[in-house]
Amino acid sequence: MDMIVPPTAALSNKAALRGSRSGDEDRAFHELTGLRRDATPNQVADVLAHHFDVSCPNSSAALRLLTRLRDERHAKAATLAVRWFQRQAFGVNQFHYFAALGACAKGGDWHSALTLLGEMAHAGIETSACAYNAAMSSCDRGGEWEQALALFGALDDRQVAPDVVTYNAAISTCRSKGGWMLVVDLLSDMERRALAPGPVTYLAAIGSCRAGGEWAAALRLLDGMSERS
Repeated sequence: MDMIVPPTAALSNKAALRGSRSGDEDRAFHELTGLRRDATPNQVADVLAHHFDVSCPNSSAALRLLTRLRDERHAKAATLAVRWFQRQAFGVNQFHYFAALGACAKGGDWHSALTLLGEMAHAGIETSACAYNAAMSSCDRGGEWEQALALFGALDDRQVAPDVVTYNAAISTCRSKGGWMLVVDLLSDMERRALAPGPVTYLAAIGSCRAGGEWAAALRLLDGMSERS
């Protein structure tokens, strides 16, 4: 006689499976964050292969792990992890890469960010403004303002429409460079694209003008910010 499994037992089994998968994600996260910041690809691959079933790829679990690595600023682990998930056919999409790029932005790992952008393009995954914003922030925090401005300059060629956050990142980079004159051009370009500067935009622009010793320009921007508020 076939055994009849009560509905409550079936639900319990499903819950147990979900708990097991969640536990594997937790263990993978703790093991990855326990590695040195210069972890090798093999070390990351060993952790992921132990806790993620490649015969039944779970794209959502992969994204959750990458998001947690982003929040903890583990750029190297996130970069190597998204690469492993992509190779193992976990259904990696732009959101997985956004999480890894976000980790790079938080940690100032500009080199990994540029590499990820290239890998996205090679895999045919859309590189939207969000991806470029994170990459530009990575370059800015990593002290590579020339790379950040080069990314901004490449947007039109890549047919990527910049948003307010993109301009904020570019203007913030000018603060690092002290390029207050470029700030004026960027604000004009925002107006041409019908993008309204926000408080973050103005604060970054004022900071760039101050860094260049252009106090008069900073005051004009401050007046403009007051008028808009």
